[in-house]
Amino acid sequence: MPHEVTDDCHAIHCYVHDEDEPTPQGAHDVCLECNHVYPTRADLIRAYQENGVARGPRGEMWICPYCSHDL
Repeated sequence: MPHEVTDDCHAIHCYVHDEDEPTPQGAHDVCLECNHVYPTRADLIRAYQENGVARGPRGEMWICPYCSHDL
């Protein structure tokens, strides 16, 4: 749920979706800029597809499809 970001939630707050996204153990990746959590590789692939972001020549996914920051 959208809320004002505080020092308590800053580390887990996804700035793309404006909600807290605690990182589950074993998460595939977390964007260090917007804090969006990709629990699995499939979640990251789906986000790439939904946002029309092209992968690298060998299928690499090294940027966040929401904010374009390096993962």
